[in-house]
Amino acid sequence: MAVQTIETQGRLASLGMLAAGIAHEMSNPLGFVKSNIEYVRQRVADLGRHADPGVGEGLQEVGGVLDETLDGVRRLVAITAELRLVSRSGGDPRPCDVEQALERALLLVHNLVKYRARVVREFGHPPEVLADEGRLTQVFVNLLANAAQAIEGQGVITVATRYADGRVETSVTDTGCGIPPDRMGRLFQPFFTTKPPGVGTGLGLWMVRRTVESFGGVVEVESEVGRGTTFRVVLPTVD
Repeated sequence: MAVQTIETQGRLASLGMLAAGIAHEMSNPLGFVKSNIEYVRQRVADLGRHADPGVGEGLQEVGGVLDETLDGVRRLVAITAELRLVSRSGGDPRPCDVEQALERALLLVHNLVKYRARVVREFGHPPEVLADEGRLTQVFVNLLANAAQAIEGQGVITVATRYADGRVETSVTDTGCGIPPDRMGRLFQPFFTTKPPGVGTGLGLWMVRRTVESFGGVVEVESEVGRGTTFRVVLPTVD
């Protein structure tokens, strides 16, 4: 088991380095593309103000397409920045805002979640916890991705935070298929997955629990087949 754990950690470290390298290589060309689209959009707007009505309508339509393209590029720029932050994680824990980590995670999984679920935020604005923000973001990315993949068709994912008795509880609840009782006891075992072959590695929840426990917290889960699942990350607040 010790050898398996070392090998797993090595693989995860390699993936982190790969993500950091890709994000770094993407940042400059994305910035160049963004600047060019902004320039073209402004020129189209200027020309449209002085064009004949027929031409002006066409330029307005082109401007709308450029606006949509620019929105997509801005999202890519933001995702690249988040990947670089997450990949640099691993430093000493420090005070961080769980809601900010949740928002970063939601940005990273946006394209996966948007086709499957409506996201509902129920934020209680709790105090800060002592954690590494990049690693905490990875925890929420895993939980949100699992929630989206558990939903067939369209559903709802509710992310909530609250403070009670010196601890901050962050929950991710989906309206998906739920987890059978006979699998609940194995959820956090490395390489165990309830997903179809080729979809999951079985490392996500294992890493979630190890990360949360390293911050002095716990992970709780409740599930009902056919009705959905709730994962709770409970962390102590900063003293």
